[in-house]
Amino acid sequence: MRRGLTLFILTAFLFAGCSKETLKTFNLGKVEFRVSNNSDFSASSAGVYVNEVIEYPLTGQFEVPVVYNMHFTHNDGVMNGDNLYLDKNKRFNINAYAPYMPTGDSKSHYLPFNHGTDVLWAQARFPLTGQDTLNRVNLEFRHITSQVVFELEDKRDELSKERYDFDRAEYAVSGFSKRYFLDVSTGELLRGEIDPSVVITGVDSPTCFAPGEGVSAYNIELSIPSKAESDTTTQVIRSSFLYHFKPGHSYTIKVSVHTSEIFISVNVAEWIVHQSDKLEL
Repeated sequence: MRRGLTLFILTAFLFAGCSKETLKTFNLGKVEFRVSNNSDFSASSAGVYVNEVIEYPLTGQFEVPVVYNMHFTHNDGVMNGDNLYLDKNKRFNINAYAPYMPTGDSKSHYLPFNHGTDVLWAQARFPLTGQDTLNRVNLEFRHITSQVVFELEDKRDELSKERYDFDRAEYAVSGFSKRYFLDVSTGELLRGEIDPSVVITGVDSPTCFAPGEGVSAYNIELSIPSKAESDTTTQVIRSSFLYHFKPGHSYTIKVSVHTSEIFISVNVAEWIVHQSDKLEL
């Protein structure tokens, strides 16, 4: 009954204007969300989940969901949406993600995203110390996908260079899932089944994907057309590589193409500075 009454009060305040005196009487805090790393936030909207943290002496601490996937739009570091008031006598965990994914009536904490989506996640606490009725909660979003771009380098023998046009080379890299799933409560990204039809090609800009756990296998196929119109042959080079992509890291993979094999070198930058790696196939 206590929790039901509390939720009724919170719901009522969502749809009604509140004076400072009213907020103080019920010790409610109006929550305003700010994106602390605005320059790195690429989404136009976000979703917010709020759990009340309850602790019992004998059974310990657990969380009770009170807000499911509340929609906010983003503009210059400020998250705009419906008013949200929380009881400052209680403790809450706030989990936010972007971009916003409509869930309808579902109360699931697992949200699906398609390959190529840059998924971000943030976590915060409420109440905040030292603030009155207006409570600014800073959300520091972090990338939880990996990002990759491939660059080709021509290291073939002279005969191959003379016959096949490297400037028109096309490649396809496979080993990715069509969908991945975000656990909003933990920020963990779960990769779906590998789909061979999902490929990254030369026309793609840096592409986001869900990395596997630990080292995963990837395949690359390179097709280089002939320079002469009368020559319909194509030089095809296939290879594979193993690599441990990590969430929140942005990778530039240089593909050094030799006549019969491919070498891979990896540099990591942009999102998080990470050591450089070199792979030989």
